[in-house]
Amino acid sequence: MKKVTAVLVCLVMLLGMLPAMAEQTQSLPQVGDVVYGFEAKQVREAPSVGATVTLFEHQRTGAQVMYIANEDTFRVFDLSFFTRAVDNTGLPHVFEHSTLDGSEKYPSKALFFNLSA
Repeated sequence: MKKVTAVLVCLVMLLGMLPAMAEQTQSLPQVGDVVYGFEAKQVREAPSVGATVTLFEHQRTGAQVMYIANEDTFRVFDLSFFTRAVDNTGLPHVFEHSTLDGSEKYPSKALFFNLSA
């Protein structure tokens, strides 16, 4: 648990520092550069959104961070944990519906859509 927490803290710190780095130096890390323990693995242009996408990998844990640099001032981040299903019974999908289909505190059957609005 401590390792996961440490990785999450590193990710948030990196995400917070990269915009400042990009504004100060006007250039993003290149492939092979190391930023706070994260090595830049790929740098690609995404012309459809007017952005440069940099994929980082934490050298010690292998955690990956994708940084999208563009002119948009709306800052957002997302943490995702990929978990493989043990079998094909659909249990994660059932759990998803039981979590998102309301509770005493949130009685709505459309909780996901209410939160995203």
